[in-house]
Amino acid sequence: MSIAYFPNLYEDELIYSVLSRFYEHVAYLTLGDMKREIFTNEKECISKDFFKHLRSIFYKAIFNKIYKNRDINLLKKLNNSLIKSVFAQYKSDIYEKTSTETAYIDIILSDIARTFPKDSKFQKNGKNYKKLYNILTKYSNYNKDIGYAQGLNFMFANALLLYENEKDAFFYIDGIIKKFKLKKFFAEKNSKLIEEIRNFSKILEKYNPEIVNFFEKKYIYHEFFSTDWILTLFSNSMEPKNLFIC
Repeated sequence: MSIAYFPNLYEDELIYSVLSRFYEHVAYLTLGDMKREIFTNEKECISKDFFKHLRSIFYKAIFNKIYKNRDINLLKKLNNSLIKSVFAQYKSDIYEKTSTETAYIDIILSDIARTFPKDSKFQKNGKNYKKLYNILTKYSNYNKDIGYAQGLNFMFANALLLYENEKDAFFYIDGIIKKFKLKKFFAEKNSKLIEEIRNFSKILEKYNPEIVNFFEKKYIYHEFFSTDWILTLFSNSMEPKNLFIC
């Protein structure tokens, strides 16, 4: 079986990356061929609807305080307050003055190449390629608590699709990171990330035990995809128009 050639994970590598390497290494004719081998039965391949269902559950794990308190007014106010939380910086010329020279340049360039590779706007000569490059390099210097981490590329890329203006996209995502205190997700030890993955496990076991049983039978670990959901705020698996809207 080709699964015997499944590659070893690189440090901090996301699951979509290792699956892509596996797909290319084995040279499957179609994505379906790879799915059938991994899941053993074509009819039991996980569908997009399956992941949409899980995502709705996972939102509750990440924003558990909001859902617990049922604070609808807070949800309505979040969208407007995000930009306001960094409005002083937005009005200043700090974005223009922040350098694009960064120690993270190699990984940023690699991640930009993996960001929506089929979208011409993010290809090397596309209108958003240089914008995303500017945003990621500047942000690595602007927010030194994070620097650069995988997942930020998709968050900022989706914001670019929504706002087009790179400064708007920059401070909108910065507002989200600060509002929800997301820098803990990108910390070196990933303690907050591990905590939220455990929250998701508990919610999944409580509300969808049949899914848990299915995963166990197929030796599937939800961390393969839930980690990606957290680190990209679902921006690698949802339409831009459905993101960051309260």
